[in-house]
Amino acid sequence: MAPGVFLGAFLGNAFFLHWSIPQALLIALGNTMGPLLGAGFLHRGKSPWKDFTTARDVYRFLGGMGVLGSGVTSIVGSLVMVKLSSENTGMSFVESWLAWWTSDSCSILMLSPAIFTWFFPENSRIHPSFSKRSDLLMGGAILALLLVGWAVYFFPGLPEMTSLGLTGMFLPFLVWVAMTMSQRKVFSFLGIILFLQFGATAMGYGPFAHLVKNPQDAMIGMELLGMMTGFAVILVNVLTLERRSVMEQLEHINRTLESRVEERTRDLDQKTRELSGQLLFLQLLLDSLPVPVFIVDPKGYFALSNQKLGELLGVAPPDLIGRSVDEFFDSGCFNLFSEDGASFSEDSELRREDITFCANGQKRTLIANRVSIQNPISGMIVSLQDISERVFLEQRIQEREQLFRLIVETLPLPMIISRKSDSVLLYANPSVGTLFQLDIQPWIGRPLLSFWADPNDRDLFLDEVTQKGVVLDRESELRMPSGEKIWMSISGGFSHISDEDVLIVAFRDIHEVRERQMILHQEVRTDFLTGLGNRKDLQEALPLSIERAREGATPLVVCILDLDDFKAVNDLFGHAAGDILLREMALRMKASLRAEDYIARLGGDEFVLILENLEPNEDLIGFLDRFRELIEMPVALPTGENVSIGLSLGLTIYTEGETDPDLLMRQADEALYRAKAEKGSRSSWWKIYSMAP
Repeated sequence: MAPGVFLGAFLGNAFFLHWSIPQALLIALGNTMGPLLGAGFLHRGKSPWKDFTTARDVYRFLGGMGVLGSGVTSIVGSLVMVKLSSENTGMSFVESWLAWWTSDSCSILMLSPAIFTWFFPENSRIHPSFSKRSDLLMGGAILALLLVGWAVYFFPGLPEMTSLGLTGMFLPFLVWVAMTMSQRKVFSFLGIILFLQFGATAMGYGPFAHLVKNPQDAMIGMELLGMMTGFAVILVNVLTLERRSVMEQLEHINRTLESRVEERTRDLDQKTRELSGQLLFLQLLLDSLPVPVFIVDPKGYFALSNQKLGELLGVAPPDLIGRSVDEFFDSGCFNLFSEDGASFSEDSELRREDITFCANGQKRTLIANRVSIQNPISGMIVSLQDISERVFLEQRIQEREQLFRLIVETLPLPMIISRKSDSVLLYANPSVGTLFQLDIQPWIGRPLLSFWADPNDRDLFLDEVTQKGVVLDRESELRMPSGEKIWMSISGGFSHISDEDVLIVAFRDIHEVRERQMILHQEVRTDFLTGLGNRKDLQEALPLSIERAREGATPLVVCILDLDDFKAVNDLFGHAAGDILLREMALRMKASLRAEDYIARLGGDEFVLILENLEPNEDLIGFLDRFRELIEMPVALPTGENVSIGLSLGLTIYTEGETDPDLLMRQADEALYRAKAEKGSRSSWWKIYSMAP
């Protein structure tokens, strides 16, 4: 900003005021140094000047900018004017400095605040009450200002002294503005008045232009009046804001005090009502309470009692007065005095749950609450609550819990209780240790995730329990401490024990059953004679091969073949020899296949081959040639004869997009049929479906 001030001052003095270059440079330097020194004065110390918030801010602004800044600027300018100027102004240094200083100070006091609040609106203090003023009030203020200015400076035929006296009308008007409007409006009015006074005086109007013959003296007088007026208005505005702020703080403090006093009053009223209630307690509350209540004196005799106590003891309340409490309750239950018997016990409040007595031949259990009192009767107030039924129920629950624990402990079915959140074991019955062949006690407090063969299986089990509430006979694979995996049937559900969400699980070992099921499942899918897959196994294997070929875009060949002249071997050598031949053919076929290939026996002498990742034109032909050579090799029968048989084969190639296994089987069967039909004249022992006419 300083370079801009320096450049603007230099250009204005050089080109508009026609100063010489050295003079313009020196004056520009003074115009720059003055504001910089004034700004430094404002921002020194721990609390730099920010805005017109307090009277101290106004004084700092007046001292920094109005005195220090303007003083430096006017001293430099006066020295240049008097010492370096070639023109004779007829003014001494003091006269020049006074004229220069009043001009700068007046401009700073009456224009700078308005510029500051317009360019930095966030620092302009606007009291909440100011913001509610209407634009009509603002317009009226401007109109009044113009009317006063016209009357002071332009009213025709107005005597000079009258005009001078009317200038005082600006002050109450500005004081009113300063006390009722925001700083931006107040400071703007100051600027308007400055321009009005300067303009009118420069044009020869107004009291300063007529009363003072020297125009320079008139301007100085007008500027001094403006300085004082501006300072007074700014100070009034800031003091008004401070007063309003203080009043608001006082109002806030007053409201806070009123609120606290009101709250304290309510507390006192409440305590007064409580005290009144305590006083009425002796006369009214005893009989209105639904529980037995009595007052016992320091010697242990009944002083007062209510009807409920009489019903409990089987004695009318008036007959209890003066009788010893020990006649009905355990001796010493309500002893109020200390051991030396000289003073009240410090334990003035007591809750007892071990008070028992017999009433009407039945033993009763009570909870007693006692409070010592001094006035109007010295002793203590005792209230009783009959908890005999609750004690009876608690005993029954405890008996049932013991029974349940006994059942669980002796149950041959393993059962555990673990924390739901982290699988930490909380309880396990002895059968768990027997099942897992370990001492279960060291595992209490440790997580059980390692017992799941798949830790994610526990999360799935928890989700299922969450959805269904209780899960029965879910088959899961668990891991023994030895590392062996076994299958278990798991049943469980959630519960809440000791403020914790728990999972209760019972196990049943189904490992042997599972193995038998797997054996039966394998037997159902296996051809009993050859050990190859049967038709049911083929129905599961072929769709999976088609899916792999579709996803991987790989070749897939499906073949159906049967053995030529197999019936003749059965007829000539018997069915036992035929079975031997089939088993040998199955072994040879399986030995010729790769790991990804598949073979199954449909029945009789018919077989199915599924060949994956085999190129139809090259690998397929080579494979079929090798396959035929291996099959047609002689087979030694138990009778000593060697027999050789041929084979016929039909195949089809999987077409992308086809997903029907039955269609591929029909195509391969049709190709086999054509191969067998052309047996006498065929040039090849196999046919492909796409080549069939």
